[in-house]
Amino acid sequence: MRLPLFLLVFATPLIELAVLIVVGQRIGLWWTLAIVIGTGVLGVAVLMENGVSAPLRIREAMGKGEAPLAPMLEGALVVMAGILLLTPGLIADAVGVLLLIPPLRRLFSRWAVRHLFPLMDVEVRTSHAQGTYRRRDDGPGGGDVIEGEFERLDERTIDPNRRKDDDKPR
Repeated sequence: MRLPLFLLVFATPLIELAVLIVVGQRIGLWWTLAIVIGTGVLGVAVLMENGVSAPLRIREAMGKGEAPLAPMLEGALVVMAGILLLTPGLIADAVGVLLLIPPLRRLFSRWAVRHLFPLMDVEVRTSHAQGTYRRRDDGPGGGDVIEGEFERLDERTIDPNRRKDDDKPR
């Protein structure tokens, strides 16, 4: 496993460099630089946009009582696309552009969930009115339902004059 990974890490920059040279010879140096710089600018724009919209989509899914796995995975793939677009290479740019196409991104995320998380089946239920959180795992062995209550720490008032030894049982 280490050898193929090493070869992939070592060979990728060499292949990218070879492709840049061939494309530069075909279309010219300035057009090649324009493509590399343009995709870099696109990568920055994608990363800036995703930094704002991804947390909103995750919060929206959680507000609906849905598991935020899909928005999180979509956001991670868009970040990966932005990073690939930032790298100076045409193959990485092509993969980055493909990841920006929503149907292809959804297809890849479904494949990733199916192959990378085969045993995961999680259902999240929330009820904001009662303040409860439920998690149900109907995986191969079934699962327990975990119920509980929560308190937001930023809404709790703490007396600044309270001493630490007041909390100790007597």
